[in-house]
Amino acid sequence: MDIFSYFTSDKLSFDDDAFEDVGAGTALSLIADAFEEISDSVNKDVSVELRLKLFCDACSLISVLFGSLGIAFKFAEMEYTSKVNDLADAAILYGTLSKVIDCDVLKALLASFEEFGRV
Repeated sequence: MDIFSYFTSDKLSFDDDAFEDVGAGTALSLIADAFEEISDSVNKDVSVELRLKLFCDACSLISVLFGSLGIAFKFAEMEYTSKVNDLADAAILYGTLSKVIDCDVLKALLASFEEFGRV
């Protein structure tokens, strides 16, 4: 049997009717909608910075997926949730993602200067 005959036969159909819509409200559709909203807000106006709260809300939806990976990923889920919660707390103080990144880069830079100063 030719290897390509399976793909060229009439048995395999990719009609739109063959696929079911997962429907609104599923975990993956909520995640996709949240990140699509982020994409729309960023692409709409390049000068507008990404609000950290919007980003944290989208990221918090991902933690639901860790449950489907089983007990082996429980630690990863706890670590991820902790990081998202820290970012959500930072959203109150900083407001935008770029401000958090700028602050983090500045802290790292200052730490490297302090390290060289101790020599």
